[in-house]
Amino acid sequence: MGGDLIWAIPNLYYQLQLPVAVTTLIVGAVSGAFSLHKGFGKAAGKVVGGIALASLVFGGLTLANSINQTVGIHGGPIMTPTGFTGL
Repeated sequence: MGGDLIWAIPNLYYQLQLPVAVTTLIVGAVSGAFSLHKGFGKAAGKVVGGIALASLVFGGLTLANSINQTVGIHGGPIMTPTGFTGL
């Protein structure tokens, strides 16, 4: 059972990266739309906050991909296309 968690959690993480980033964009837009009655500034702030969170997630994805490629070039592959190869 412990071995299953070692394989399942990283694979789940790699499969959820892009949907989490898109969800942060959607949540920012929806929360901005619902707060329009409080003023345009508050709504714009929520939309910008959603964009900022999504950019952090996309930046993390890009950094992880860059590290994977660099290590793959210089030291051999460490991840499979579906995620973590194990210890």
